[in-house]
Amino acid sequence: MFGGVIINHLLTRSKKINVIALDQLLLKLKESFYLSMRETEVLKLMILNGDSNEEIAEKLYISDKTVRNHITNIQTKMSVHSIRELMSILLTLSLEGDSIEVNTHRRV
Repeated sequence: MFGGVIINHLLTRSKKINVIALDQLLLKLKESFYLSMRETEVLKLMILNGDSNEEIAEKLYISDKTVRNHITNIQTKMSVHSIRELMSILLTLSLEGDSIEVNTHRRV
């Protein structure tokens, strides 16, 4: 799904995931948008494996409803309205690699 596009960008020549680049991206997102540790873990599984909500829930030992809540919180904090929009932003950020523009007009 969408996560695969970001992973393809983060692949090194040896076809191994550039974990440092992914971790740096996630750290920037965590700090810029005030994501919790669990929200960051959910995001990482979405990006890294393109996991479904059910797969994420199973891996993190939480309910599917809790995963959906985390995704809603991520979308709210990042001021996006859909997973597609979220993944588009993540792809753009992974391509730029420089800075993250923070929308200070957060939805309530």
